[in-house]
Amino acid sequence: AQGIIRDVALGRSDLKALSVENWLDRPWADTVHSENRVKVDEMVAGLGEPHRWRLVNPDAAAGDIPIHYLTIRDGDGGIVAIGRDMRDAAALQQRLVRAQQAMERDSLRLRQLEARYRLLFDSAPEAIIIVDASTRRIIEANPVARRLAGLGSLSAEGLAFTSIVHPDDRETAVAMLGAIAAAEQRHPGRVRLDDGQVCQVSATLFRQDRSTFLLVRLQPVGGVAGNGNERQLGEVLERMPDAF
Repeated sequence: AQGIIRDVALGRSDLKALSVENWLDRPWADTVHSENRVKVDEMVAGLGEPHRWRLVNPDAAAGDIPIHYLTIRDGDGGIVAIGRDMRDAAALQQRLVRAQQAMERDSLRLRQLEARYRLLFDSAPEAIIIVDASTRRIIEANPVARRLAGLGSLSAEGLAFTSIVHPDDRETAVAMLGAIAAAEQRHPGRVRLDDGQVCQVSATLFRQDRSTFLLVRLQPVGGVAGNGNERQLGEVLERMPDAF
């Protein structure tokens, strides 16, 4: 009843690191870290909520060994303190915290990558459209592509790629995208947009989240620098298997 330890029993051999043989006939509060003495005094005095487990760290040479204690009155004025070794739970909690921190770092890194991608995508001087390879619908288009397609500030998301192509060239556009999706390589070609503007179209297939997409580039033919020979040379280089 005075908080003096009279007997100690261990349920696990690895708890011998606590050196409990030195606890006998000592105040229980003297065997724990100084910041835990208030908890021990409250348990001895019967204060606080009954049948409540309290976390206490014994003052052991082996380091911190967190133990959950529950105190029970034995009817003769004494106290039985039942302790649970919480090292496994603490280690699991630490792993969970580290995993959460790693996820937060990955999330921050992904947000930074997304911000850089968005900046490059929106500021690119050429018209770029992301198209779903299976549905041929536009996932997103940068401002240059929206202006070229006559959409202005309107969103192109969900529109069929052929909706921005001249009706006479829609079959050609579908065949071109199908060939790129099948061959997984670029096949530059020309199509007319809905307003009659002729554009050179090139695309690259890429995969993301088990889905396939096409990164389509549109270049107005009238805006290509140089003469026709240079344009033909550019088309030849696009078709060659070597890297330039």
